[in-house]
Amino acid sequence: MPVICGIGHEDDVTIADLVADYRAATPTAAVVAVLPERREAMRSLEQERAHLLRTATLRIGAARHRLAARREQLAMLHPARLLAQRLQWLGQRRQLLQALSPQHLLARGFSLLTDGQGRLLRSVDRIRPGDRLSAELADGRLTLEVRNVQRGEPDPLQPGGSPGSGGDLSGLERPGAPP
Repeated sequence: MPVICGIGHEDDVTIADLVADYRAATPTAAVVAVLPERREAMRSLEQERAHLLRTATLRIGAARHRLAARREQLAMLHPARLLAQRLQWLGQRRQLLQALSPQHLLARGFSLLTDGQGRLLRSVDRIRPGDRLSAELADGRLTLEVRNVQRGEPDPLQPGGSPGSGGDLSGLERPGAPP
């Protein structure tokens, strides 16, 4: 802290005058030395006011942003909204299950064939003439007896569909393509 001395005895030099950081001729001169110039003081106050205003504006803006984010989070957690989202999710899963259900396939004209032990048949390899099979259709079940087994051509589009094809499409002709 600076020490200013302004006793006012111009003829005498006191110890206070010797240790002071600044020696004024009179007490009035000491006060003038301590007080800043009016214009400088006003400029400094204006700068401080502007700084405080910017700081307050930024803080209020950040608080408003946080408040809006919290309101949005609250809206997302509202029970009615959560229930609606859950119902939509369940509806989508129900549609998916219906589309993948065997009953949906049966309604489209497909059937499920099983052998005498109830095993699903995917190939004619295990079937012999005289075997009893069961066919499940959309509206019921049939019991069938095999008279003849005829192996069809493998599907060249399926991997391993025909020997050496491996799903190769190079042997297929395209309409309008040169041979």
